[in-house]
Amino acid sequence: MLSVRRFVNDFEGLNAAVSRSSSAGGTLRILFVHGMGHHAPGYSQLLMQGIASRLNLSNNESSPRIPIAKESHDYGEINIANYSGSDGKRVRVYELTWSATTDEIKTKQFATDATYASNRVLVNRELKAQLIDDALADPVLYIGRYRNHMQFPLMRAVEAVLHDYQPQDEIAIITYSLGSYMCYDTLLKMSRGESIMGEKAYSADVVRDLIGHTNYVFMLANQLPLLELSEVSNPLPLKQASNTAVKALAEIRRQNKPRSILQRQQTPPALHLVAFSDPNDLLSYPLDQSSISTGAIAYSNVVISVERSAILGIFVSPLTAHTGHDKSKAVMDLLAFGHQGTDRKTVSEHR
Repeated sequence: MLSVRRFVNDFEGLNAAVSRSSSAGGTLRILFVHGMGHHAPGYSQLLMQGIASRLNLSNNESSPRIPIAKESHDYGEINIANYSGSDGKRVRVYELTWSATTDEIKTKQFATDATYASNRVLVNRELKAQLIDDALADPVLYIGRYRNHMQFPLMRAVEAVLHDYQPQDEIAIITYSLGSYMCYDTLLKMSRGESIMGEKAYSADVVRDLIGHTNYVFMLANQLPLLELSEVSNPLPLKQASNTAVKALAEIRRQNKPRSILQRQQTPPALHLVAFSDPNDLLSYPLDQSSISTGAIAYSNVVISVERSAILGIFVSPLTAHTGHDKSKAVMDLLAFGHQGTDRKTVSEHR
């Protein structure tokens, strides 16, 4: 049994965000963006239900799904759920599922290789199908010429948040692996007023205001250090490279602080990134101070055993280590309550 749990820098949980937005008469709006590999609608429900139970919130109702399509191509869907507490606190969850954007392309691309799958031993067959063909193919598509298409469903999800958004609200974002990089990239493009797939049904000023009300981004199975390699353009050390999308967004957030006096006093001064990584997840990384920490960005690292079982003590499934956050009670506790110093009461033991 594995029980790694290490923290770098304290951070608040969603309970603090709910309290701040409620005090201002607003709603906490949470955007979920999944990462690489196929995901079905509802992928965030187990995790969100665990968080909601810890915050004493009940699921009131769900809105009709919002399909995302363009020129006969399916780009996924958005599902919205509402939670509330007896004390008047309100949370609205926007779950983006964008897998349909790349599913068909990957299936066609690897169809010939799939005919050889029966010649592989079981573990290798599963790793090739799930880790390479289904998962790693997505970031390859994203850093290539298909980026605009993969940003399109994310733009639609941000538009759904903007449709409901009020100045007294607070925004939190929960991303998985590739979803973090996609989210920063797309928000930056929208903040500049650029169109995506020829569409721009939003106000850049409102997008910048929304970024100003985003205090925390929780990155599960964080891949930011790996994917930022696609932005390197010279052999200088990474810390000397030009500003990445996340740094540009942090500066936009600094310039678009919440307007109300109450929120201005209580809002953390920097955009806070919280990176979760399992040491046995081959595809996730902690954040590095030299490349991410500026006056406009704060960061925390949570290195935790998401997958707790090691086969014969020498092998851990990298897939479950990468995707098993919704089964970890400790991860749910940390998302709900954050981490403050050595206070172990904020994190329950794994079970």
